[in-house]
Amino acid sequence: MLLSFPNWIIHIFSSLEWLAASLLLVRYGRLIGRRSVTILGLSMLPHWAGSLSVLAYHITTDTVPFLLDLSEIINLFGSISLLLATVSILKETKKAAPAGFMALMGAIMISGKPQSWLGEDVFDAILQLSSVVYISFLIVLLVIWRRNRDLFSGLTVGDSGLFLSLFRLPSSACIWQPRSGATRPSPMTTFCMALQRVC
Repeated sequence: MLLSFPNWIIHIFSSLEWLAASLLLVRYGRLIGRRSVTILGLSMLPHWAGSLSVLAYHITTDTVPFLLDLSEIINLFGSISLLLATVSILKETKKAAPAGFMALMGAIMISGKPQSWLGEDVFDAILQLSSVVYISFLIVLLVIWRRNRDLFSGLTVGDSGLFLSLFRLPSSACIWQPRSGATRPSPMTTFCMALQRVC
């Protein structure tokens, strides 16, 4: 067990918090009669299962790398299900369809040189793709909150993991500074520029 005691506490309670949030969101969706919100709560469960896989990896003193790879695959599935659930909620709002927004997310995903962010093996690529999909989910969640502030509180939206830190990036992090030989912005810079346009 390579983790310190405080790190174990953080891992365990983060996993339990995610499960509790999922179950509360399912209950909330049933109480307000919104099936799409219930589905969003259920879509959180794959990430919880991925956290259990990471805990199992650490219990084995980091000696079974398959558990970490399994976690990455589960989290990719979880990120996709969260994104699909939020897009479903977004479609229910009475504003314009999210087609342009989704095209923007697709452009962000393919910007830059794939080798620069896909990593060395397929599991690195899965992890990176999962992160991009999860960030897209967070942005769609923000758009939903901006369109219908009665559905979720700002605190609920803000507590969706890394969300607050993501949107409090210093403006200098979003300024494109070309790398040697670069002809276009990095994926992070492209993401920041798109985020500024959406928000």
